[in-house]
Amino acid sequence: MVLPKRLIDTFRFRIISSFLMVLLPVLVFLSVTVECYLLPELRQNVKQELTNSTRVLANSVRAGAAVTIRNHLKGIAEKNREIAAQHISLVKQGILSQKEAVQRLRAILLSQRIGSSGYIYCLDHNGLVVVHPNKNVENTDNSRFEFVRTQIARKEGYIEYDWQNPGETISRSKALYMVYFEPLDWIISVSSYRDEFYELLDPKDFHDVVSSLQFGESGYAYVFNKEGKALIHPRLEYLTNLLQFSIEPDILESMLSRGSGQIEYTWKNPEELESRRKIAVFESLPEYGWTVVSSAYLDEIMSPVKLIINLGYISILVLFIAASVAVYFLSGRLSKPIDAMIHQLDENTKNGRYQTLPVYNNDELGRLAQEFNTFFGVLDTQSEHLRRERERYQSLFEASPDAVYLLKGLEIVDCNPATCKIFNSNKDELLGHTVADLSPTTQANNESSWGLAERITQESLRYKLQTFEWIHKTMDGRLFDAEVRLKPFGTEDGELLLVAFVRDITERKRDEEALRLTQFTFDKASFGIFRSGSSAEILNVNEQACYSLGYTKEELCRMSLFDIDPSLTPDSFANLRRKRSETGGIAFETLHRAKDGRTFPVHITSNLLEYDGEQYAISFVRDISEEKKIEKQKSTMEAHFRQAQRMEALGTLAGGIAHDFNNILSAIFGYTELTKMECKDNKKIQAYLTQLHAAGTRAKNLVQQILSFSRQGNTEKNPVDISKVINEAIELIRVSTPSTIEIVNNVDKYLGTVFANETQIHQVVMNLCTNACHAMEEKGGRLKIDLLPVTISSQDLSNYPDLNPGRYLKLIVSDTGYGINPDKISKIFDPYFTTKQIGEGTGLGLSTVHGIVKDHDGSVKVYSEVNKGSAFQVLLPLVESEADQSIEIEERLPRGTETILFVDDEKLLIDIGKELLKGLGYSVETRASSLDAYEAFRANPEKYDLVVSDMTMPKLTGEQLAMKIQEIDPDLPIILCTGFSSRLNTEELEKVGVKKILMKPITLMELAVAVRTVLDEPRSIKS
Repeated sequence: MVLPKRLIDTFRFRIISSFLMVLLPVLVFLSVTVECYLLPELRQNVKQELTNSTRVLANSVRAGAAVTIRNHLKGIAEKNREIAAQHISLVKQGILSQKEAVQRLRAILLSQRIGSSGYIYCLDHNGLVVVHPNKNVENTDNSRFEFVRTQIARKEGYIEYDWQNPGETISRSKALYMVYFEPLDWIISVSSYRDEFYELLDPKDFHDVVSSLQFGESGYAYVFNKEGKALIHPRLEYLTNLLQFSIEPDILESMLSRGSGQIEYTWKNPEELESRRKIAVFESLPEYGWTVVSSAYLDEIMSPVKLIINLGYISILVLFIAASVAVYFLSGRLSKPIDAMIHQLDENTKNGRYQTLPVYNNDELGRLAQEFNTFFGVLDTQSEHLRRERERYQSLFEASPDAVYLLKGLEIVDCNPATCKIFNSNKDELLGHTVADLSPTTQANNESSWGLAERITQESLRYKLQTFEWIHKTMDGRLFDAEVRLKPFGTEDGELLLVAFVRDITERKRDEEALRLTQFTFDKASFGIFRSGSSAEILNVNEQACYSLGYTKEELCRMSLFDIDPSLTPDSFANLRRKRSETGGIAFETLHRAKDGRTFPVHITSNLLEYDGEQYAISFVRDISEEKKIEKQKSTMEAHFRQAQRMEALGTLAGGIAHDFNNILSAIFGYTELTKMECKDNKKIQAYLTQLHAAGTRAKNLVQQILSFSRQGNTEKNPVDISKVINEAIELIRVSTPSTIEIVNNVDKYLGTVFANETQIHQVVMNLCTNACHAMEEKGGRLKIDLLPVTISSQDLSNYPDLNPGRYLKLIVSDTGYGINPDKISKIFDPYFTTKQIGEGTGLGLSTVHGIVKDHDGSVKVYSEVNKGSAFQVLLPLVESEADQSIEIEERLPRGTETILFVDDEKLLIDIGKELLKGLGYSVETRASSLDAYEAFRANPEKYDLVVSDMTMPKLTGEQLAMKIQEIDPDLPIILCTGFSSRLNTEELEKVGVKKILMKPITLMELAVAVRTVLDEPRSIKS
C-alpha cells in the first residue's frame, strides 16, 4: 500500500515513523542479542560449570592419589627400616656379624621394585651413595644434586623432583619417601617415577567422589584409563572398552589425544531407547594414565534457557504494540499547534509583514510561539542596528591609512583604497590575486613565499591574531618590508575569511637597523662608555663599563660618578664641568673603584653633548693598569740595567786590581820562601816567616773573594769546615758594624764538614749579616749567629720538601730589626727585589744567597715579625770526609836538574822565580819580555826542558807564546801562571802544549810539585 504524499510530509507521520525507525532496530537488536549473545552465554556458563566441576574432580583425584602414593612409599620405607633394625639387633646378639648384616640388608633392599622401574637406594649423611641398583653409582658423592642436599638436610620425609637417567633424552618427574637409620648412617630412600603411579592406585578409593556428581537430571561424571577402560562409571563401570557402545568412533581417541578440553557427541545408555546429544568437559591426569570427564545432556541444560527466551520475545511484542498506540495519540497533540504556527508563518511570508504566531496554551509549544514572536521583534531592531554598523565599518575600512584586505585562502577578495596605494594599483586589478602574487619568490628566511603564506593561513585557524613581518612586492615590482596583522574574519560560503592589516615599515626598519648598529657599537666597545647627567648621575653604560667595575647595568644606573671615583669631590666635579663646557671635551687620568673594593687607574676622555635642550656628558674610560705596570717595569728594568752596568764595571776593576795584587803577593810569598830557605837554623826568624806566610794566605783568599765577586774566580768545591769561614766573616763584619749593634757569636769549631766553596759560603754569611745590620742601623739591636748540627728525618720533609733525609749544619742569622711585612716575604729571594731606598742596595744579595744555597743542595728559610726582627736559617748537608786543616806539615820538596826558561814582565817576580827554582836544583834562564823569550827559544830550542811563563804580558800573551813554541817543538811542556783571566780555556791551552796552570800567588810547594810533575810526564825523545 502506497501512502499519499500529503500524509507522508506531515509532522505527525514523521514522529510515528521516527519512533518506529528507532524502536524496530532496538527490537531487532534485542532479538539478535538474545540469539547471538544471551543463548551462547548461558550455554557457555553451563560449560564453565562442567569445566569447574571437572577441575575440582581432577584435583581431588590428584590429591587423593598423592596421599596414597606418599603413604605407599612411606610404608615401604618404614618397613625396610624395621628390617634394618632387626638385622642390627641380630648383630648385637652376636648371631650375625656387622658385615653379614649389611650384605643381607643390601640384598633385601636391592631386590625390591617400586612400580615398574622404581627402586630403593641409601645415602650417608655426606651424600655418598652406599646402596644403589646401579653398581657405577655406588660409592659416589651425589651432594651436587639439589634433591640429595635436601635429603641430607631433612633425612626423613617426602620429596618430589625431576630426574634424567643416563641414555634418556628428557627428565621425568620422580617422588621418594626417605627414613633415616642412624646405626648405619643410612638415609633409606624409596623412589618411583610419577608416570608409573597408576600402578599403585585403586579406582575404588575415588568411586564415591566421582559418583556423587550430577549435572541436570541425568548428567554424571566418569573416569577411564588410557586403554579406554571405564574405571569409574555410574552405568558402565569396569567395562573393557567404551567403544563397544553407540558412541561416535573418534570421540574417545580425541579425548585421549587432547588431554583436556570440551567436546560434544551423541550417546545412548543401555537402558535408554534413543541417543541424545551430550556435552562433556574432560581433563587428563597423565601421571596416573586416567581421564576425568563431566558430562550433561544438552536438552536438559538448555530447557531453562529456551523458556527465558520465549518470555523475552513475548515481552518485546507487547512493548512494541503499546508504544505504537502511545506515539500515535501523542503525535496528534504535538502536530496541531505546530501546523498552526507554520500556517501563520506562510501567511506572513505571502503578505510581507510579520503577524504574531497563535498561542494555544502555556506548554512548551506555546512558549516556543511566544519566543518566536519576541525573537522576530528583536530581529527587526537588530537589522536596523546592523545596517548602521555596516555603514560605519565601511567608512573605517575605506578611511584606514593601513592597507586592509580580505582573504579567502590566499586570494584577495576585497581591499580598501590604502591597499591600492601601497601596491601602486587599482582595486579591480588587485582582486583575484594571491598574497604570493604580491610577494617575491622567497622571504627573508629563504623560505618560499607561497609555502610560508599557506602555513601562516593554516595557523590562523588556531590563533585569534598573528603579527609578523613580510616582504611584499608592488605591481610595478618594487619590494618593501611590511608589518602584517592577520586574524580570522568569519566564513563565506563555508570557507574561512581572513582580514589582513598591512603597514609599510621600510623606513622604520632602516631606522631600527641603524639604531641597533649604534647600540651594538656602544655595548661592544672595548672601552667603558658612560652617559652622565649634570649632577654626576649615571644615565647609561655599556658592557665593558659593567665588566670592569663588576656591577650590572641596572646597579650602575642607580649610582653616580662619586660612587665609582674615590678621588672625585663636588669641587673637582664642578671644575671638570667648567673645563668641559669651555673646550667641549677634556682628557684626564683618575682612579675607579670596583664593586669588590679594588681600585685601578683609568684614562677618561669626556665630551659635552646636548639633545632636546638637555646637556649630558659622554665619557670614554680606558683601564690603564697594564700600561702603568709596563711603565713601572720599564723604569725598574732600566734601573736594573744601569746597576748591572755598574756591577760589570766594578767586576772588571776588581779583576784588574786582583791581577796586580796577585803579583805583589807572589813577591811576598817568594821572598818569604827564599828567606826560610836561607835561615833554616834560626827558629825565631822561621816563626816570623810562618806568620808572614799565613798573612799572605789570608790576603790570597781575600783576592779570591774579589775574583768571585767579579765572577772571574774559581768556584771549585771541597770538603770545608765552614765554622772557620763563618768566624772569619764575623770578624770582618765586626770591624764595620756600629757599636749600637751587639754581635753574639755562637759558632763552635769542628762541627762537621760541608762539601762547599769557601768563597761562596763567606759571601752567604756576609750578605745575611749585612742585611741584618741594615735593619738595625737606626735603633741598634742584637745580631746573633748560631751554627748547630741537626738531623732531618722523613717526618720533617713536609717543612723541607727540597731536602733529603740526613745530617745537616744549620746556620741561623737573626736580628732584632724592623722585620719584613708578610706580603713581601714571598718576594725577598727574587732578583732585584729590595726594601731599601734607592742607592742603598741592588736587590741581588738574598737572590745570590738563595742561588748559592741551592747550588750546595741546601735550603734557606726566613721567619720574621714586623717590629720584632727576622731570622734566616740556612741548612747545608754534612759529608763524611774531613776538611783541610791549617796545620803545617813538613814535606820534602821535589827537586831536579833540568833547564827551565822562566818568563814574566815583572822584574821582581823574575828574580824570585829564578832563586826558587835554582834552590830546587834546576838551571834557570829568565826573560822579561815574551818576544825575547821566543827569540831565545827559536835560537836554541834543544837547550830548554820546560818553559814557565806569565799569562798576561804585553805584545805577546803567554798563550800566544805557547802557540809559537809549539810550532817549533810540539813536545816541549809549558806551565802558565796567572792571577786572573777571563779567557782561561783548559782544553784550548792543552792543544798548544800547556800542561799546567798555576794561580798566583804561587807557593814554593805548588811550584816544585807542578814543575816536577810536568817534567816527569813521558814525551818523545829529541833527536
